[in-house]
Amino acid sequence: MLFYSVIVISITSLTLVIGINEITAHIRHDFNEMYEDVNAAETLLSTSVGECAMMCLFNARCVSFFFNAVTWVCILHPDPFLFTSPSKTAPGWKIYITRDRSGRCPGDFYYYRQLDLCYQFGSEVKAREITCSSGDLIRIDSEEKQNYINLVTAAKKNLNSVATCIQGKNTGNGWVYNDGTHMTYFNWAPNAPKSNSTNQLRMIHHLDNKWNSNGDDRNCSYICEHR
Repeated sequence: MLFYSVIVISITSLTLVIGINEITAHIRHDFNEMYEDVNAAETLLSTSVGECAMMCLFNARCVSFFFNAVTWVCILHPDPFLFTSPSKTAPGWKIYITRDRSGRCPGDFYYYRQLDLCYQFGSEVKAREITCSSGDLIRIDSEEKQNYINLVTAAKKNLNSVATCIQGKNTGNGWVYNDGTHMTYFNWAPNAPKSNSTNQLRMIHHLDNKWNSNGDDRNCSYICEHR
């Protein structure tokens, strides 16, 4: 028999503990009566918001979940909906955004367990001013990771933001991560990189997050990763 505990902190948040795993989930009230089933990790029926939260904890692709107290439908989703918004409306829906509380991630990071990825978004600054106090710039080291970042930043192309800076340096003898490990995955934009390519890698939003590189005096938003 499976034992779990749900601790209701308030009408807007809850904590779920199963074994050594623990998450908190908070309602986004600005998304009340809204939901999203496109790109969902799973859609199922649930008898309570606590059970829906439990299903989220069991699904490695779940970062947020929608629960409808009228229809008892539970939608698990990989997107924390920071830059995107649910596209559908109906009575009874609420969205809960989860945070890991097992100790794997710092408290203000999102956790995508499918990739064991703890991440946090940073606002737009000059590339040389980027700071990640609890980690480093994100490594995009696989197509799966690139696709996930594309999902959670999809709406950035519609915002006043040109690029997201990511980890990687041109040493003149190949591209490496900050710890010196050679990069093997790339997602270059057409005609990139230039032969005299500078060191700051960035994903260009209007090019579907294809990569380019520019000097560190250019502005970009950024994503920190806690490894």
